[in-house]
Amino acid sequence: MPAAGNNKTVLLFEKNYFLALSFTISALGKLKDKGLQVLAIAEAVEATQFVNHEIALQKSYELTKINNEGLTNIMANAKAVCEPFFNEDNLGKMIVGVKDSVQTVT
Repeated sequence: MPAAGNNKTVLLFEKNYFLALSFTISALGKLKDKGLQVLAIAEAVEATQFVNHEIALQKSYELTKINNEGLTNIMANAKAVCEPFFNEDNLGKMIVGVKDSVQTVT
C-alpha cells in the first residue's frame, strides 16, 4: 500500500473485494475502448466519405470485425460484468475499517 502521506485516516480494504473491483474496472475499460474504437472509426468514415451515421457505423463494424449489434453487445457485456459485482454488494463489503495513519518523522 502507498504511504498515507498527509492523510490522517486511511481506509482498510478486504483484499478479495478490492481485487473484484479491480477486475470490474479493467473489464469495463476494455469494453469502453472497444466501443470508442467503433465510434471513432464511424466518425472518421462519416467525415471523409460524407455518409450518414448509420452507414458509417456499418462500415466501422466491418472494419473492426464487430457484428451489427456491436454497441448493443458491448453494453450487454458491461451489464453482465457489473451486475454480479453490485448485486453481491462487493463495494459495501470491500471497506473493512478505518484506521488512524501512523506518521513517522524523518
